[in-house]
Amino acid sequence: MIKYLAAAKILKKHKPCIDNAVFHLHYRVTFLIFIISGALVTAKEFVGTPIQCIVPKVVPKNVLNTFCYIMATFSVPRHWEKPLGEGVAYAGVGLAEEDDEIVYHAYYQWVPFMLVLQAVLFYLPHYLWKNLEGGIFSTIIAGLDKMTMDENSRHKKHHLLAQYMIKHLHMHLNWAIK
Repeated sequence: MIKYLAAAKILKKHKPCIDNAVFHLHYRVTFLIFIISGALVTAKEFVGTPIQCIVPKVVPKNVLNTFCYIMATFSVPRHWEKPLGEGVAYAGVGLAEEDDEIVYHAYYQWVPFMLVLQAVLFYLPHYLWKNLEGGIFSTIIAGLDKMTMDENSRHKKHHLLAQYMIKHLHMHLNWAIK
């Protein structure tokens, strides 16, 4: 059974690899990490309660929480050092008076968008390279990556490839610039 699997591996259609290990990590692993992170952060925003604003009885709670999420939230520096439970729900979160210093935090709603943007930026070079390369790499190596080739024809193809590369050294600058 193993010999049949080995023969199938040798005879299967092999596509030449146009990228190295680091490039492969960038467009596969890092892209996947950013997409999963963006999905988790987005899910956290829609499942559960991402923001709990201090709500007066006049305004419905869900309306004010949506407003706080879209506009911004703030903390009061004088509440940063107070122990929890003494009018403070969390460090810096408490009622603000008119003369208090207020620090606004408006970063959280952009986190999912930035994670997805970073994922796209990690995948974009691979996408561009794959579309602009157009099979030139496999044409240039001309079957030299096949394991079934005999030594004589491999040597001839190496010689032809070396001659081609020397003769056309500066001819493919436009392709390289793409």
